Amino acid sequence: MTVAELEAGADETAPVPVAVATPPEPAPDQPRRIGGPTRSDVLALTGAAASGICVTILLYGELAPFSGALAFTVTAYLVFLAIDAVLTGC
Repeated sequence: MTVAELEAGADETAPVPVAVATPPEPAPDQPRRIGGPTRSDVLALTGAAASGICVTILLYGELAPFSGALAFTVTAYLVFLAIDAVLTGC
């Protein structure tokens, strides 16, 4: 009740209007993305590839007397697989 209603002699038991909150509209359905590479997967593969190449360059350039492009490629791939297995926990 307002002061003006009290002064005018309005009934004190009159119902007071109450604002009713309406429920919010539900958000529209959006399909979930299932499958596909995640950022973590891409970063793990990129890091494993870079590490494989760097370890192979270190082996061929400084530590072991290896030579040949095919052996370099095979060694880089094997090191990549080993590092990727460690990163992904397989």
